[in-house]
Amino acid sequence: MPIDIIEIRVYNYFEYNRKVKQITGLDLVNMDALLPQLQPIAILPARLFRLNFTVVSAGERSFFQRFASDIYFNFYRTKDKLQLVINDQIRLPHIVYIHQLQNIYYDLTGDVLAIPAPASNQGEEPIAKPAEPSPYPFAKVPVIPVLGKYRQ
Repeated sequence: MPIDIIEIRVYNYFEYNRKVKQITGLDLVNMDALLPQLQPIAILPARLFRLNFTVVSAGERSFFQRFASDIYFNFYRTKDKLQLVINDQIRLPHIVYIHQLQNIYYDLTGDVLAIPAPASNQGEEPIAKPAEPSPYPFAKVPVIPVLGKYRQ
């Protein structure tokens, strides 16, 4: 399926040379060369988990859900696919690829829908965690005198 260039944004996921590629600003500059090799990625349960959707059980029926900016993004199973329903009111059966989901999510919340950064092996928080403030914010920094090219 050819991808419409209007659907491509920075941080969208596509298949490129049999690997998952996240679009960068540099990719947008080189889109003419890149576009023929990009393939959309179908929405599947495992991919929704990686995007931090959770399984919600409502009686006999279960569905995938993510809540952001007072909006519920729900995926219900139909006969042959997953169907996006926003706030249990708006059905969007045409959203079948990850980049389409990312675009509608961004349009409604202003946030990027991406796979969270993994935590390091030493039990630290993800990379996105801000650095701890220094207990001495105005501590004097030692200055090492260095003779410049034109100093004597």
